[in-house]
Amino acid sequence: MNQIRILYQTSGYRLFFVPICVLMIGSFTATWPVSADVINASFETPDIPDPSFSAGPITGWTNVVGGASLFLADPGDGTFPGATGNLIGLPGTADGFQAVTLRIDGILFQDVGLLLPNTQYTLTVAFGHNLDVTTVTGWMQLVNGSDHTGSLLAEDPLLVGTPGIFVDRSLSFTTGNTVSGDLSIVLGGNGLTAYFDNVRLETQSIPEPASGVLGILGILTCLRWRNRHRPFASVW
Repeated sequence: MNQIRILYQTSGYRLFFVPICVLMIGSFTATWPVSADVINASFETPDIPDPSFSAGPITGWTNVVGGASLFLADPGDGTFPGATGNLIGLPGTADGFQAVTLRIDGILFQDVGLLLPNTQYTLTVAFGHNLDVTTVTGWMQLVNGSDHTGSLLAEDPLLVGTPGIFVDRSLSFTTGNTVSGDLSIVLGGNGLTAYFDNVRLETQSIPEPASGVLGILGILTCLRWRNRHRPFASVW
């Protein structure tokens, strides 16, 4: 009777190639976006009466007021449907019951910490177009610095929304190998009462090109080694 035996090809290089493959693939580790810490991202503090506006300080943010003004807002139904009474949150992509409103020359910023090398930053805001006015536009920036006067990294100079609701608007920027200083989020208004809420900043590490090439070579090397050392059957 024929017998089937499973034979394994072995090589003296096995103990060499396995750890090398592991090291080369390890240099090409996948990364996923991570949420950075934005203080008072939804402008819920300080808590103000409903409905009302406040020109006072906003926790975690710095006001820069030019020819017009900036307000913390707890809007009413005439501004966003269902907003009066705080029974439900602000509509759309907003978070909570309060938001900030910026008019022309009104600027708000927050320093979010050190700028990181080889990192993609994505800033997303909920932008609100209130029912009180016909045209509402605003702008947002990422700057390299501890305040709104830092070097511009990325900008959306003309945010446009949808009447009666908040919608997400985003921008991205990727740093290189060498960076210095802090990163700040800057928000501003172009005209009448642009609303901002639910400010989010995500970071994602970008592998250096050399690491990516090394990782790919590691994968190809391991696949080739595996194919050359597969078990095969023979009949006796």
